Amino acid sequence: MSLDTAEFGWSKITLTQDGIKDSLFKDIPTDFMSFEYHKDQVFSLPVTAIKLATSSLCEIQAFRYSHQPVWGVQFHPEISPEKAEKILMARRDVVESGGLDIFPVIKQGYHADQDPRKQIFYNFVNLLK
Repeated sequence: MSLDTAEFGWSKITLTQDGIKDSLFKDIPTDFMSFEYHKDQVFSLPVTAIKLATSSLCEIQAFRYSHQPVWGVQFHPEISPEKAEKILMARRDVVESGGLDIFPVIKQGYHADQDPRKQIFYNFVNLLK
């Protein structure tokens, strides 16, 4: 598995100009950390979709279909540092076979600001109301 396309651990997510204005990302900093665990990614969107976030290894981290309440995210805001540690330890062989030292990756999650991931859920719940 190549780490050229994989993201394991904590990545910096950057909102696009559309993402900054999107209600799902209200009160979220332009750059924030979130847990990632994937080697597949979206490379293009339908013409009706709007890219909302990106990262250095994955051009499309979040999108919304036009002005509809339909979002997709590549990152995992639902994963806490504790859950991330369990996932990474359970798949340590996969992660380390890609050349990552797992313990600094785990430590990074405990130092990442968790407010943005919580705010994304808060925003989503309010959008459902």
